[in-house]
Amino acid sequence: MRLFVAICPPQETLTHLRQVQAALGQYGTGNFTASTNLHMTLAFLGETDRVSAAVDAIKAVDCPQFMLRLEKLGTFDDLYWAGARLTPELQALHKCVTAAFQAEGFQLERRKFRPHFTLCRQFCPQKPLSLETLANTF
Repeated sequence: MRLFVAICPPQETLTHLRQVQAALGQYGTGNFTASTNLHMTLAFLGETDRVSAAVDAIKAVDCPQFMLRLEKLGTFDDLYWAGARLTPELQALHKCVTAAFQAEGFQLERRKFRPHFTLCRQFCPQKPLSLETLANTF
């Protein structure tokens, strides 16, 4: 089973992300993330059958509520995303999740944490697009 730990956006944020996707769709085609799949990955566990260890790890995470702020749009080649501000609270949550899963023996990716919601993969522009153009919907 492929497992990861993620933040699912509240309805208001989800609505906003869908609006940005719609604006992006006016400039090209691609594999747009379904609304039900929009999330911010905190830790990617990969393929594992250690579901009960994963549940134990997530139960060990204690995080106070905090505000998540979307602040920019970006790309990783042909992948378009909406990025969140890396606040001390979000950074602390990421650190806590990482530590909990490492304590359960999970080997996690070592990539730098870049908090984002993937909007579209394999985006193929049909007309000129700049992130500044989309920023008006953001």
